[in-house]
Amino acid sequence: MAKKSGQFAILDRWENMIYIDGKNHDIISQTGKKNIILSFNRDNVKLSDYSVVNKLPDINEVYKTDILYNPIHQGIMQQTNADILADL
Repeated sequence: MAKKSGQFAILDRWENMIYIDGKNHDIISQTGKKNIILSFNRDNVKLSDYSVVNKLPDINEVYKTDILYNPIHQGIMQQTNADILADL
């Protein structure tokens, strides 16, 4: 979660963005969970809660059904996610 204006620029870029279904987006945003671990299973995506307290269950999204992104960019997206979480 961005706490300073410079952090927003790091978070708000394509390497850190995916389109997920509304139901799971609501679950993540309404619970205040902002730090999510991104992982891939072929083109499908698993979103895991980064927090250690009151963890949400993993969210598994099916490509083109629940989630949209360009699979060609999986490597850079996963690395960007890991880099951002490492800087928390």
